[in-house]
Amino acid sequence: MELNRVLASLCRQRILLELSEQKELTMMALVRGVNSTYGEVNRNLQTLQKQELITQKYVGRLRIIRLNWQNEHVSVLLKALKSLQIKTVCNRDGEGFQDQRTRSAPPKLPTHNPKGTTRTPKRKR
Repeated sequence: MELNRVLASLCRQRILLELSEQKELTMMALVRGVNSTYGEVNRNLQTLQKQELITQKYVGRLRIIRLNWQNEHVSVLLKALKSLQIKTVCNRDGEGFQDQRTRSAPPKLPTHNPKGTTRTPKRKR
């Protein structure tokens, strides 16, 4: 098993940590959990599956992913990752930023006018 290949990507690290917190996740829940794109998560899942660190099954159209606890490398990797306390999340640009739980609140939604239509506040120029 190529540990350096598995740990080379922040997205793969986040996938492993996210799957360790949940018993199993759908593909889209995993994409949201690691704050990445479908394509990037899918590519990293293929790498993890080649190393036999995860298992996948399909239930109808849903793709269910879980850690392969029968592989002894899974627990070793998780101990190493948790001891490093990775606090970055891979984003669409591949750059890291602070963990979602420590970021500020999301931007405010558009305001509603009395007629019921949505209106975005105008910016001053």
